[in-house]
Amino acid sequence: MNLEHLTCEPEERAVVGACISYEAAHCLDLLTVEPKMVYDQQLGDLLGAAIELHRKDRQVTTQSVARHLADGGAPFADMFRLAISVEGDACTKYSFDALGGIVMNRYARRQAYAAMRRSMAALEAGEDDDATSATSDAVAALSGVYSARDEPTIIAAAAEKAFITAEDARKNGRKPGIQISLRLWNEAMGGLKAPRLIVIGARPGMGKSALGAQIAMDVANQGRGVLFWSGEMADEELGNRRLASDTGVSAKEIDQASYTEHEAVKLAAAVHNLEGKPLYIDDRPGISVRDLEARARWVAARSPLGLIVVDYLQLMKADGRHRSREQAVAEISRGLKRLAKSMSVCVIAVSQLNRKCEERADHKPIISDLRESGQLEQDADTICFVYRHVIYDEDADPTKALLLVRKNRGGTIGEIPLQWDGPAQRFTDGEW
Repeated sequence: MNLEHLTCEPEERAVVGACISYEAAHCLDLLTVEPKMVYDQQLGDLLGAAIELHRKDRQVTTQSVARHLADGGAPFADMFRLAISVEGDACTKYSFDALGGIVMNRYARRQAYAAMRRSMAALEAGEDDDATSATSDAVAALSGVYSARDEPTIIAAAAEKAFITAEDARKNGRKPGIQISLRLWNEAMGGLKAPRLIVIGARPGMGKSALGAQIAMDVANQGRGVLFWSGEMADEELGNRRLASDTGVSAKEIDQASYTEHEAVKLAAAVHNLEGKPLYIDDRPGISVRDLEARARWVAARSPLGLIVVDYLQLMKADGRHRSREQAVAEISRGLKRLAKSMSVCVIAVSQLNRKCEERADHKPIISDLRESGQLEQDADTICFVYRHVIYDEDADPTKALLLVRKNRGGTIGEIPLQWDGPAQRFTDGEW
């Protein structure tokens, strides 16, 4: 097979060369190409060394890159000659982004091609599960090919798009963004707007998963498709919580089948009312962003996609190998941000917190409490935390809760009072 359309050596050399040239620092700050995306392994090694040196605030030159690779066992002379040669093909900073886009496009094509071959092999072998997984990989990879072809938008067109959206909402007497059942959330956040990445964090037991599920149902109730990925709870447990929220029968009573005949009628009616609601639950363990995107496109083919919820982010897996969990979470975070933009959808990522907030007197979380938080802080448009003081003081009012908005691009920050209904696993607007 002719693989020319899957590779792009001149562009790879131009991009890698720029990253080890006199403009290395500037180009590495703008870099979106990852070493794994470079088809030529030696060029990928050069790029990886440059990224590593830049990350450590060390000077990036042909010699320092060659020395870094030599420290890992590669022949210094060979690496230095290659670096000198590649530097000679370096592009300028003005064409760096465009050439990087070509490299990423070719990588996406290779991924799609490999996934389709795996799918065909699995189908021929009668391995249906493997074929389904490989086909999902192919769909996600192909979406990367097409998204890489998107043209930049001129500012007048972007402004016109924003004005049309605002005017449509004004003339129809509604607010931009998808409105949910929490009025104070809508006022602070402007509803749910695409393509935003919203992080909801909390310590265990605060209700972060319940809030994510509640918002998901709010969106589905408006006829918009929702994909809810749960890495912690099975679909039946989420169904249990949904019934509790809709009927007032506690999740514990449903789980133990200790409800009354009258409550059974209410539960049956709630099940009937959920029919046709486009909320789709994916409870496969440890999926990647690529898996999530394939499933999201499956949902979008059935209903206008309004929301993706990830519960929770740290249970997802990264596509590549990483030296630390922080690097893996950074890749997942960037992937979720790209997913929100490529599909023009709001993504909510539920997140764990580290124990730092336990050491503070008021126990209220701040952004740095996000577990493996570095990249997540940058990527998220909104970061908020669910806080209930009763978790730390058993004499406190168990119904009182706060939503602590710590970052909110284009909106307000502060504390939003909420009421917590434990048996129903549901939040309402607070008035205290």
